[in-house]
Amino acid sequence: MKHQSNYYWLDLIRGISALLVLLSHVRALFFLDYSSTSQNVFIQFFYFITGFGHIAVIIFFVLSGFFIIGSIDKAYINNKWSFRRYGIDRIVRLWVVLIPSLLFTVLCDNFGELYFPESLAYKGELEYLPAVNLNNNQSFAVFFGNMFFIQKILVPTFGTNSPLWSLAYEFWYYCLFPLMYLLIFNWRKSINVLIYLVFILSIFFLIGTDIRNNYLIWLMGGIPYFLSKVIKNNKALSYLTPVIIGMFFVNMSVVRINKLNFLFNDYTLGFVTSLCIFSLINYTMPLNILKRITLFLSNISYTLYLIHMPLAVLITSALIKERLPFTKDNFIIFILISTSIVLFSYVFWLCFEKQTPFIKNLIKSKMLPQAK
Repeated sequence: MKHQSNYYWLDLIRGISALLVLLSHVRALFFLDYSSTSQNVFIQFFYFITGFGHIAVIIFFVLSGFFIIGSIDKAYINNKWSFRRYGIDRIVRLWVVLIPSLLFTVLCDNFGELYFPESLAYKGELEYLPAVNLNNNQSFAVFFGNMFFIQKILVPTFGTNSPLWSLAYEFWYYCLFPLMYLLIFNWRKSINVLIYLVFILSIFFLIGTDIRNNYLIWLMGGIPYFLSKVIKNNKALSYLTPVIIGMFFVNMSVVRINKLNFLFNDYTLGFVTSLCIFSLINYTMPLNILKRITLFLSNISYTLYLIHMPLAVLITSALIKERLPFTKDNFIIFILISTSIVLFSYVFWLCFEKQTPFIKNLIKSKMLPQAK
């Protein structure tokens, strides 16, 4: 599919967000906590910038909402909406990387348990990353539970791959929104409305409080999409772009230091992110080299997110028995670990995620004979 030039900035945000998740986890596995280190300005900045993992996931949610809500609305308006087509697109997109990443987690965790049994990660004693715990979460039931997106609902995340929690959130949002959208626009068809309502209520009952609470953040991705439909010429609003971007960074920073939660929290971050998206979709990216970097990071972001944790746990377990203080030499090792994971993710992307369009078209040709 041809890349939309005005989405380069969004792709850059997505790619950087994936990197921030990676860096936060590698730092937590490799370095001592901030309070246990000698502190200077560089170290303070390093610990600050590598602590945006959760915030990056919130940004992911808003970006996901923007793209998915937009695709559903366009399909419906153009009379191309189909539950089957939509389901194929979403499931293939998720499974092409998820299933190999689950198998990769099995490989990493079994290798790590065999050769590095004293690692705190494989012993399930990572107090600072409690979700990275192999106790009772390596069974077939947990594997298939994660494959069918019921982690953090009925089963834990699989093995050491704790970031899989957000994938369940995403999947159920993919299910909820088209039902709610069609409920609104097909309200005259009473039978359909009843069916949609039953499914919506059933999903809300199943997914639990945390996933329900974050759904509003995901829905905020619809704000820039629908604003862009209403406001066609927003040159005047372009002057507000620096202000909005400034608000975005301020909100992120205050949420990062965990102060003033009643003013700066995940919901305000989601809202400001949606405004930031609306501002950025009206600007083209000027430099070709920046575009190439953006495409690289964006292309591998999903793969990087899904495989980085078991690989990071394995590498750090092989290198160290306990976390290290921040030193120049250790910082270089940290960079090498992170870079190697990014490069491995690229190879993994070549093998699996890059094949997504081909697999989608193949399945559609079998299940949707008229698909073009």
